[in-house]
Amino acid sequence: MNFEGAFTWALGIATLCMVLFIRAVFDWDFVIDLLCSKIRRSKKLKKMMEERETILAGQGLSKEKRQAFEEVLIPLTKGDKNLLPSRMDKIFRKETENQLQLLKDRGLRLEFYFAGVSSSGNFTKWNDGGREWREAELEGAILERFVTSSGNIIQEIYHNRGVMTIRQSRRIRHDDRKEKKQQYYEDLSIYCQSCGAELMLNTQEVNCPYCGAVISRKFFDWQMESFDFYTKISETGEIFLLLSALWFFIFIVSWIGFLLYKISLIASIIVVLLAIAFPVWLLWHGDRQQENLKKQIVRYSESYLRTCINEALWQKEDKQNLLSFGIDKIKLKSVNHKGDKTYIRLKTTVSKTFLPNTGKPIHKKERMILWMERAKYPERVRNKGKVFEEKECPSCGANFMPDENNNCSYCGYGLRVYNGKWKLSE
Repeated sequence: MNFEGAFTWALGIATLCMVLFIRAVFDWDFVIDLLCSKIRRSKKLKKMMEERETILAGQGLSKEKRQAFEEVLIPLTKGDKNLLPSRMDKIFRKETENQLQLLKDRGLRLEFYFAGVSSSGNFTKWNDGGREWREAELEGAILERFVTSSGNIIQEIYHNRGVMTIRQSRRIRHDDRKEKKQQYYEDLSIYCQSCGAELMLNTQEVNCPYCGAVISRKFFDWQMESFDFYTKISETGEIFLLLSALWFFIFIVSWIGFLLYKISLIASIIVVLLAIAFPVWLLWHGDRQQENLKKQIVRYSESYLRTCINEALWQKEDKQNLLSFGIDKIKLKSVNHKGDKTYIRLKTTVSKTFLPNTGKPIHKKERMILWMERAKYPERVRNKGKVFEEKECPSCGANFMPDENNNCSYCGYGLRVYNGKWKLSE
């Protein structure tokens, strides 16, 4: 085959392979976004600006799921920490209040707009340690705006494939119990958060007869444990660079293969097939390796791992100008079991947003390789531990008053030694 013929055939093969590759890895909606990004973005932005009753109204979410997400989104858009849910994980509350205070000090607030939101099924639920847990995820085009108090837009960030995940927990109700033989919390005896007196919570609200404090019956309400916001797919520029490199590789190798046609037909066919098969093998091998590593971890949850990494790294950060802190896509590198512990090595990207005294928000991304550790069998290491001597519940932050089951008498959180949380390993 001559020079021009080889060039033409290689060009056709490389282009066809790229179309099939993109179709296999991404859905058609993403492909259209990639090829017609400006047109598609303008249409989605127009849809985002439509007037809605609430932030996520009209996005096809169930009422329960929509309200759960809006419990966090509304306080962020209003810039008012008093609108935060009354029941939140203590560390998560500190992180959110720090974000709201920084926005208030800088005279800014956040706005979120959504389009094309998808969220399959209802909440994912499970029972663990006397508590019921639920988790939900939504994905779609998300526009994030930084707006001044006067309404001026100082910065817009468009996430073509943004993902938001919430996790909540609550004390198991009698009606929700599946194990009929096991009795959870036979009465509603609690302790007043003001004076510590023991009370019976048998109505919607109870007034403490000793100090007059009003206690609402939020004992069984959902407690917000975490809220994660990250980008599922890399920026368009990075994807274009990766796909261009892949196309160039297939084109060059195929071109060489077709030029070898005059020398050896078999060698030519082998080289062309290798050019096509090698990228496919890399993709298949990478996915299979990730699945195998995940199977080695008992009760693995990527969203929970992301929350643990976020919490561990956020506490080490200087929070003077830190507005938000997020963990993007996680790639497992290795899994090792030593004794009763599991150690994992992972690669991820940490997204940070800083809000200095002057100027626009500054966004930084840092690729990190981390070692994390956790109990190998977390459900087997739950034991009643020593009574906590601290003044606050490590989950909800209320004054610690354990009930007869050694649980927080306000939120019902199991105050026991729990080694199921991922921690940074030394």
